[in-house]
Amino acid sequence: MLMFKEILETANFSIVQGSNYTHSCYGPNSRIIRCMTNHGILDVVFDSDYQTVYEILVMSKFPKDQNYKWIHPSYRNNQKTTHSWIDAANSTTDSVVQNVWVHALTSTSVTMWSDIIHKSQLIMNGFDTASQAVFELELNNDEFLKIAFEAHARDVTINTVMLEIIEKNLGT
Repeated sequence: MLMFKEILETANFSIVQGSNYTHSCYGPNSRIIRCMTNHGILDVVFDSDYQTVYEILVMSKFPKDQNYKWIHPSYRNNQKTTHSWIDAANSTTDSVVQNVWVHALTSTSVTMWSDIIHKSQLIMNGFDTASQAVFELELNNDEFLKIAFEAHARDVTINTVMLEIIEKNLGT
């Protein structure tokens, strides 16, 4: 339930359309809803009983090349999922629906939940995603304390020290 609410919040709950999901890859209770803002379109495939989010497609209205899709980790290697997009694109005469599925096939895949949430927030609010990145970083307690003490000694935030370390090690 939390995931479903979190992704809808990125579009300010601006739901404009919804229907049964016509492909069987996620089961009989799967539905698709569309949210739309002045800047982007968000399609979410979910289970109507449990609110499990299966698939997300977020598309920028401008620039049009900022399209991202996320698939639930349990379904990423499911060949039925990929075939459902191809079948959907080929089985409709509705140019709008066909265009959405073509975007799904050509969009950038995102694997982390936090990344699709971040990109969706940016797109749905009219910001460029090209210069943004989200990644997870694991630190053990000793590493974190070392960074915290460094930040304290320099009277800066932990985020400032973290950004400096990342930029130094990425070479930017």
